[in-house]
Amino acid sequence: MCYRPSLSNIEPPSNAFESPIGVDSIQLDKSDQNSSGKKIRTTFSVTEDVILVRSWLNMSKDSIIGVDQTSKQYWARIKNAYNNDDMRQSGQFCERSWTQLKPRWNRIHPLVKKFNGCYKQADKHKRNGSSKKDVLAYAHMIYSQDTSKKFEVEHAWLLLKDQ
Repeated sequence: MCYRPSLSNIEPPSNAFESPIGVDSIQLDKSDQNSSGKKIRTTFSVTEDVILVRSWLNMSKDSIIGVDQTSKQYWARIKNAYNNDDMRQSGQFCERSWTQLKPRWNRIHPLVKKFNGCYKQADKHKRNGSSKKDVLAYAHMIYSQDTSKKFEVEHAWLLLKDQ
């Protein structure tokens, strides 16, 4: 979403103390604001995170393009993959720009890498008869002890753990 100023109601200043360009008269499009006048922020859902991770995986594994692209081109390709994904095409989620996707990825990826280290540590110390579920629970415990936070992007880790 972006701000769309309406310039149709700008009047020339009537005295020297008014804004010379009528800035006080500019009104922002109400659809881009909440009741307090702040820009609306849409958070990513679990499904959107999954679409982002899948799009990132598909673009990062493309050996034809490889590293012969700028960061902006790379994220534009991820954006196109994300916005054309079948899960997103249901119309349930809004289209995202690369400037929204990249910061979300940069938030998810370090958490996943940290948790992956916790999982490997838990796997090394597993006891005989421990299931994968037990190892995962132990990894969650290690993560929360290290970070004092709960690991909340397990859905992304499940897709990225073997990469």
